[in-house]
Amino acid sequence: MTATQIVTTGHRAPRKKMTRKKWQTVIWFVALLAITAIVIYPLLWLFASTFKPNSEFGQNQGLIPLNPTFENYGTIVEGIGGVPMWRFFANSTILAVSAVIGTLFSSSLAAYAFARIKFKGLGIFFASMIGTLLLPVHVVIIPQYIWFNKLGLIDTFVPLILPKFLATEAFFVFLMVQFIRNLPKDMDEAARHSTAPARPGISRPPTLARSARSRCSARCCSRASS
Repeated sequence: MTATQIVTTGHRAPRKKMTRKKWQTVIWFVALLAITAIVIYPLLWLFASTFKPNSEFGQNQGLIPLNPTFENYGTIVEGIGGVPMWRFFANSTILAVSAVIGTLFSSSLAAYAFARIKFKGLGIFFASMIGTLLLPVHVVIIPQYIWFNKLGLIDTFVPLILPKFLATEAFFVFLMVQFIRNLPKDMDEAARHSTAPARPGISRPPTLARSARSRCSARCCSRASS
């Protein structure tokens, strides 16, 4: 063996081998890409179908439309069934804002009564309220429809908004009750004296507004978001 061969073999770079951990990472990455493609494809197909004309529905099952058009978007802007699109957004905004305001107002008052005011039958009323969580919506929706139909309130916002102002959301009432019970009662006394120091007594709503509004803001935000 010559010196040239020794030098050449001595400077040969070692071959890097992929470890088992790297192979597992590659396999997991490929599997995640495949799962992501399966999940995203229906959304892509749905979006691409908005550019298909009516003649291609039921015939072209592919992703790319053969004759793309924007006619479908024009139909949506014009409205459906003679009702303009802005009316749908306006109705949704009215119902959402009214439901949030009504739920926050009524649930907070009912929760304060359960948590702070002692009266006969408190446990029975509270247990009855919790029991309404076990009732499916379908059990009460038909009697509610019959009732509102007799009052002539069908096709109005009242059947959808009025229950929100009557503390019908038992879960939110229970959530606020558990939170208000953990608040120190000294806050109520401080609120009474700060609101009307000259009068010996004061009504409950100002006390609730002053003592609990700062500490209940997080709970109110969670109810509004849900």
